[in-house]
Amino acid sequence: MKYWLPLTADDLSAVFTAAELVEVTRPEWMPYVEDTLADIVAQVREAVASNKANRLAADPLTIPRTLRPAALDIAALRLLKRFALSVKEERKEAAAKAEEKLAAVRRAEVAVLDERGQLPESPAQVPHMVAPEPAYGNNGSGWYPTPLHSYAETGPTPMV
Repeated sequence: MKYWLPLTADDLSAVFTAAELVEVTRPEWMPYVEDTLADIVAQVREAVASNKANRLAADPLTIPRTLRPAALDIAALRLLKRFALSVKEERKEAAAKAEEKLAAVRRAEVAVLDERGQLPESPAQVPHMVAPEPAYGNNGSGWYPTPLHSYAETGPTPMV
């Protein structure tokens, strides 16, 4: 099974009724349809690439299979608006949910399969030191000795 697929005008049958599909796929409108689909492919790939754990497919014309329904919902709304066709409230809601899903992908809340069908590995946590900046010479009275004097030379620093 392929996990990344192109988004084509043939896929529009999944979101349009037969009458809508005839209207949207008129030969004179096909350049606009293909351009809109290319924009949505770029939008989906950008969302996937926003999470550094994800890996994009080598083919720049493909999107993850799991995000194709969301991409088609966005395409349906855009194409109906573009050609001044009737837009129902349920289409607007579906497109809004699709945009939310892409936003979740951008925020790394939704994992995306790579070309081999593997989920990305979680980035390892990198330990880090928590200390005031700079640790020495921070003008805090009594917190840290300055590097020029040792504790043995000066004795304890009085707390103020």
